[in-house]
Amino acid sequence: MSIVSSSQRTLISGLNMVATGMYYYNNTASKNSLAGWIQSKCTDLVIQIGCGTLTNPVFYRIEGRVTPTSRIASIAVGNIPGTGLDKLVAVDTLKTPFVRVGVHVATVNASLTYRTTTKPHIAYVTAILTDRR
Repeated sequence: MSIVSSSQRTLISGLNMVATGMYYYNNTASKNSLAGWIQSKCTDLVIQIGCGTLTNPVFYRIEGRVTPTSRIASIAVGNIPGTGLDKLVAVDTLKTPFVRVGVHVATVNASLTYRTTTKPHIAYVTAILTDRR
C-alpha cells in the first residue's frame, strides 16, 4: 500500500486550561457534546497530544461516533504526566467516522489547588490523517 494523501488538522492550539474536572474540546474551551468533532474518513488517523507548559498531569479522552447525532463512545483515554512529552495515539477509523479529543488538567489534591489555577497548562492537539491504497 502506498500513501495517497496525508494532511493534518489542528484541533487545539495553545489552549490555557484550568482545573475544572471537565474536558475541553476546542480552542474556545467548549465542553458541550457538539464541540470539536472532525470527520475521520481516512485509512490511518494519529492524534498528537501535548502541552507547552505543564505543572500537573493533563488527561485526554478520544471519543468517536458514527453520525453527527449518534451517541458518543470512548476510543482511548490516558494522560501526559507532569514531565510530559507529546503523546501519539493511533485511532482505528474503521469503528467510527467522527472523532474528537478532550483534554483537562488534573487536580492533585485540595492543598495543591493553587498549582492548577495559577500556573498555565497550555494544550496542543493535532490530527494526522493519512490515506493508503
